[in-house]
Amino acid sequence: MKSTIIGTSVLFVLIGVLTWFGNSQIQQGDFDLMYAQEFAGSIHRGTEPLTIISVGDIMLGRNVEVLRQKNGDDYPFLKIADFFKSADMVTANLEGPIPLVHMQTPSGSTRFSFQDSAPALLQENNIKMVSLANNHTFDYGESGYDNTASLLGKDSILVSGHPKSVDNRAVATAEINGEKISFISFNTIYNPAFDLAKAVSIVSDTKSREQSTIIINIHWGIEYATTSSKMQKDIGHALVDAGADIIIGSHPHVVEEMEIYKGKPIFYSLGNAVFDQYFSTETQHGLAVETTLAKKSIALHLFPFLSNKSQPEVLQGTDRSDWLTDFAAKSDPVYQSQIEKGAIVLPRFPNEVGTNASTSTSN
Repeated sequence: MKSTIIGTSVLFVLIGVLTWFGNSQIQQGDFDLMYAQEFAGSIHRGTEPLTIISVGDIMLGRNVEVLRQKNGDDYPFLKIADFFKSADMVTANLEGPIPLVHMQTPSGSTRFSFQDSAPALLQENNIKMVSLANNHTFDYGESGYDNTASLLGKDSILVSGHPKSVDNRAVATAEINGEKISFISFNTIYNPAFDLAKAVSIVSDTKSREQSTIIINIHWGIEYATTSSKMQKDIGHALVDAGADIIIGSHPHVVEEMEIYKGKPIFYSLGNAVFDQYFSTETQHGLAVETTLAKKSIALHLFPFLSNKSQPEVLQGTDRSDWLTDFAAKSDPVYQSQIEKGAIVLPRFPNEVGTNASTSTSN
């Protein structure tokens, strides 16, 4: 499958998955997993649905680098590679730079440095877009950021976002399977330049100019907080009001709740994907969200995983169902039963569904 990239980067790849449900007038909150499976793939946008897996923070230095040296470069992805490769692409927050001169990050240090082999490792595991809008990609200054973006681009990985600015570097637009996607990334952490009005303007202008599906990756919130703050909610709602279709949060290093606001999903934090924070169960659990974009639906499938020494593996059986039950209990109550099943299907264009479509009751 070949893709056409718009902008400064090149990319994308492989397979589609699941779901759309006929031409009937369907209200938000009316879907369940069995219904989704029954009608899977009946209507496509373009040649087939586009499937994107989103994960949280990936940090390839410090103790993760030690483990890679000992067990092989692909060690962090060995148990999750097949899952990643089942989608057209994977997106993540890359939590650190590839500086011009790499120095291995000592244990306990939070000034991260990644080897220049990192882009190839990401590419091999179908990670095709990364956000650089976080508080660590400037650990080696502007030159470290620039080198990171350059090397990722050479390996055909799309890059969006800047750690210290809110400008046109936030946006990366690509087209695949006839589907135009704009990835827009912002950092609110240790970033005095973050301005919500500017972020809203970028989202609104991009929506108007590109007529694309907008996926926001945003670094925000409070470390190790398992639920979002009012500030996160206010920012998330404003970005949806401006035109965002999906919001993916990072930074807390633990999984926070999700909600559906005006028909659009907000995942406040997906937690760690690859990291070396072994001090709690919460920091070693993460969430992968598989988003399938079809002609008239967005299907969200939830895949919780557990990391063992920086090696994530998707949960199965009762471990998965127990985790989803807990996640549903703190998430959007309108969609609790779907979240417990790990599958939520929403109208692609909720305003076309009718005025009775459900919206989140979260404040």
